[in-house]
Amino acid sequence: MTANPDQLAQRALEPTEAWIVTRETFVDLISHNPGSSLALISFLCAKLRTKLDRMEDFIFRDAYHRIGRQIIRMASTDANGSCSIP
Repeated sequence: MTANPDQLAQRALEPTEAWIVTRETFVDLISHNPGSSLALISFLCAKLRTKLDRMEDFIFRDAYHRIGRQIIRMASTDANGSCSIP
């Protein structure tokens, strides 16, 4: 979406199938499908919130609290109410 298409690069850690969507195709999609624009904005806002939360953790919390918060994020609760960390 930027004027410099080489600005970002990604590297896959395992065999991956990727699609390239040109800027023109993307702009056409969001121009003709307002619902997809709203879905994309919601998705990007959620990603931004996650990144900001992690940045705040790094800036304002010590390692002890950062590790504790990460353990809580990773934990899942089963039907019996027991917690486990994968």
